[in-house]
Amino acid sequence: MRYLARCTTLLTLYCVACISAVAHGFTVRELTLPHEVKPGERVTAYLVLTASDLNSYLLTRKALMASLRFSQGGLLWHVEDFPLDKFPGQVSTGQSLACTHEFLLPTGLPAGAYSVEAIIYGARVEMPARTPQIRLQGPGTITDLSIVKNISHGTYVDMDGVPHQWWINRQHTLIWEGKPYIPIGGMFCSRERQRDEWVLRNMALNGVYDLYFNCTSIDAMRSYVPLLEKLGIRYGFQIEAGAWGHSMEFPMVQVRTHAEANLPAFDYVADGNAASFRIPRSGYTRNIKQILAVYYTVFTPDRSTVVETGKFASAELTPDHFAVTTTFTKLRPGERYQVVCLPIYRGKPDGFGLPNFWEKPKPYLAQVEKNIEKALGKGAFGPGFRCFLEPSLNETDITQDLESVYFVEPNLIEEYASWLQETYTTPEGLQRAWAFIGPMPASFADASRLIPLCLDAPGDGNPTRCWMMDHQTQALYAVDYTKTHAWTDYFYFRDDNYGRVVSEICDMIRQYVDAPIVQKHVSMFKRYNVNQQRVGGMDGVGFETYMDGDGSYTFHSTAATSEANSSMRTMWVPLTEGSPTNSFVDQNPYWYNRPYWVSRREMATWIDRMFDAGAKGLYTFLIQRPGGTWIGNFAQWTELYHQPIAMKWLGEVNDLANRRYARQIADFTPMQYASFPARGQFWRPDMWANFYQADACPDNMRVFKAPNGIWVAPTDFPNRIDSPVYYCNLRTRVVAERFGGEFEQLLQRGKLVIYVGFRDADGLLSIDKYFGTKFERLPDGRQAQELLPPPGAETLNTTPSGMIYGFRAGKLQIVATSIWNFTEKNPQEMDYARDDNPQVMPKPLATELPGFDLRPYRFSIFSDAYSPSDAPVMEWNPLYRPEDRSGGTYPWPSGR
Repeated sequence: MRYLARCTTLLTLYCVACISAVAHGFTVRELTLPHEVKPGERVTAYLVLTASDLNSYLLTRKALMASLRFSQGGLLWHVEDFPLDKFPGQVSTGQSLACTHEFLLPTGLPAGAYSVEAIIYGARVEMPARTPQIRLQGPGTITDLSIVKNISHGTYVDMDGVPHQWWINRQHTLIWEGKPYIPIGGMFCSRERQRDEWVLRNMALNGVYDLYFNCTSIDAMRSYVPLLEKLGIRYGFQIEAGAWGHSMEFPMVQVRTHAEANLPAFDYVADGNAASFRIPRSGYTRNIKQILAVYYTVFTPDRSTVVETGKFASAELTPDHFAVTTTFTKLRPGERYQVVCLPIYRGKPDGFGLPNFWEKPKPYLAQVEKNIEKALGKGAFGPGFRCFLEPSLNETDITQDLESVYFVEPNLIEEYASWLQETYTTPEGLQRAWAFIGPMPASFADASRLIPLCLDAPGDGNPTRCWMMDHQTQALYAVDYTKTHAWTDYFYFRDDNYGRVVSEICDMIRQYVDAPIVQKHVSMFKRYNVNQQRVGGMDGVGFETYMDGDGSYTFHSTAATSEANSSMRTMWVPLTEGSPTNSFVDQNPYWYNRPYWVSRREMATWIDRMFDAGAKGLYTFLIQRPGGTWIGNFAQWTELYHQPIAMKWLGEVNDLANRRYARQIADFTPMQYASFPARGQFWRPDMWANFYQADACPDNMRVFKAPNGIWVAPTDFPNRIDSPVYYCNLRTRVVAERFGGEFEQLLQRGKLVIYVGFRDADGLLSIDKYFGTKFERLPDGRQAQELLPPPGAETLNTTPSGMIYGFRAGKLQIVATSIWNFTEKNPQEMDYARDDNPQVMPKPLATELPGFDLRPYRFSIFSDAYSPSDAPVMEWNPLYRPEDRSGGTYPWPSGR
């Protein structure tokens, strides 16, 4: 027995040694490729591998796959799969294997020399000291690197030391160890350990093997790894801010320059030096936590002349208002004035949440780095791990009222000053861009503190003058708001700075775990969801939608795909939350009396639609919801473990999609036209007009459907997107100066460019010569501007009086109509005669998964939930208990 025990121990130690040595498998003895090749030509690669240790046979229990990686300038540009189909079942140390592979080198890659490296999935490979070179030249290569993306890639090393190579293709698909990873699963929120384990086992029994674990506890995150690995579940983690640590409050100013937009301004007749005002707390100011300072400026009634500036002596905060008092020194009794207030306060902004990345004296990023080190120590996860979702905070976004905020945070303002100096170099450059009327700030640091205050009153003074205040010194400056870049500079700096901070957090995570990191998308196109780095930062943009039909595109998916297309390198685009209806509409009579899914075909049809929208994997909402009475009892319907048959359906769809159609899904790219610049939100389309430049960008380019049924998505980076059609509107000087260069580049590249809207014909764009000065109203109520087509142009649109307002000249098309209400049905005048045909993805899942339909049934998850009816009642999971309606625990049977 002692001898047997010793042998068993030795065998165990040997197995452990084998496992730990798996990562050391092969040495590349020879890799031969032609020295020069043209794009589109067939290439033959010759590869000789040698097993480098006795344990290499462990890698041959399943078919091996290699890949060739083509790199240039330290960046990965192409990955070519190399099947090792001649590999024997077992290899001895020193045994060599020779393989050949013929493939087509694609077009659309940068010209020049590439170093080529061989990778074997699941093994560590030693390459020769001198890496083989191949030169790509001739037609079909790219010389402008701004329109080609390098490939996101990495090597995740699991707790056993086994490397797992991954990369993201140009169709936004995550390739894991040579195979497309198309997760079809759900989001899982931890509730109670026994219950959690039961639900996870139920998932695996039904063939649902993909989830991301939404948790706020680092310990909980790590404690579930063994169970997930045992069940064979492929998992990711949405760690959220509970793990990282964060502050949600900011010192800030709400930027409103128009009296009709909640401007704190008052008509005041001076009756003495002492004065007091009550400012209602409405709209955004309801979230004030602390008044930091309230400054005032006294103007003449037309706001054209400054009489006095200062700081209120006191500011009392109450639930419905804040009262301020001061003593004026320069006002004449009995005369009328306009008093404009600038309140600076600390509070938590509305929106989906934004951590205060820039707070002093406790920097957010320092705390993040400390918590990441604690959470992601070496060997935290097993081979089933796939990704992180949300490097910072769940659905963090600069949306809603956050859009109109100037953050008075010293760190951020210092960075803004540096950005201004780098952008404009000299004070004269800033003078031109910001269009100062009269004196300008003495330094870039002074300019960075300027906050838009108010305009001259309409019809009086100078109607284009906007007053700006230095929130530190109370000095006032004036700019021409029709020409100034003062607010748009801050807008772009703020969003790009936020994206940079998120990239820093991603890079901190990657130091410990080199796996894909996905930023969850919840709004329209945002610059901070665009990875503007060739190396580092996030690896994907996840979208969510709770609508079917066209809403699934309009709300989120097209914007997420546009952000991925606008990025400098390839990005994964999974659906990270979703259902075929808005499951948050509590008490809706139809949805409240039906289950989450009513048929297997409905589920498959919805998933097909998400793939057609560009999703490369999806997580339904929810496998299991958060604890408590979250979103009321209605949320019970969204939990799939309450619907055993629906959980089974999800497993069947997962199996079919990955067994038969994974490669088809992975290689599909939905066609999407590009529009620019990107502005507005679907719930507040006139956002920009409300808080600063009322006329600066009236014709927003948002998501809409073209007349041929293809969706158009906005971007701020049109030349990074290879679209057959580009829409744009650059009506005013501000947007024409900012995007004119991009517009002219598109014309030079020979793309179909459709300019929609008006031009002031100020000579900033080459097309200004085609715009006349006359306007007419169309029968549908829209305005049209006269166009002066060049010789040979094709007339597309005329008014009833014969005025031309639409023409095509080569690849340029102009339709000079107002587009403020630009929707999928408007305008109808576009000419797509030379448009490319879109690629349409077949939808096999719904047609191959017919079956049981739950529509005839009424449902009950509570024994007292519904009265009997003519329809039969189908009970959900019998383990469910009514006490959970109030957030109680589940009395799961022991052993489940």
